[in-house]
Amino acid sequence: MSAATWTFFHGSRDLTLAEIFEGCCLTSQPMDALAYCRGSGVVLEIEVTLPGLNVEAVEAEVDAPWPCDLASERAAKVAAGIDAVEYRDLGADADGREIECFRILSPAAIAACRVVRIMSVEECAEEFSI
Repeated sequence: MSAATWTFFHGSRDLTLAEIFEGCCLTSQPMDALAYCRGSGVVLEIEVTLPGLNVEAVEAEVDAPWPCDLASERAAKVAAGIDAVEYRDLGADADGREIECFRILSPAAIAACRVVRIMSVEECAEEFSI
């Protein structure tokens, strides 16, 4: 992995998930991806090539929809030339921890992603001693 490529994780309760999609939310910590699985599902390990992507930092609000959760919000950002947004998910897990998130918005951001492997929640927890 080069300095221009970062490793992220995506947790999903969808056992058939094997690819990155518009609106996909990534996190840098496997423990945080597990929080989104809520006990079952899969965790994807993903390499993202960041150079060339226009990433915007946005603020999340408590008790509000996640940034760019709606397709219309994603489309507006992409129309403005934004490929991805990063934000802090406030109280995303059962312990109320804040999770740093990276949301994929554009075809360019999807193309910059490569799924390295897919792990069950058990495999992920064991591998990363969670």
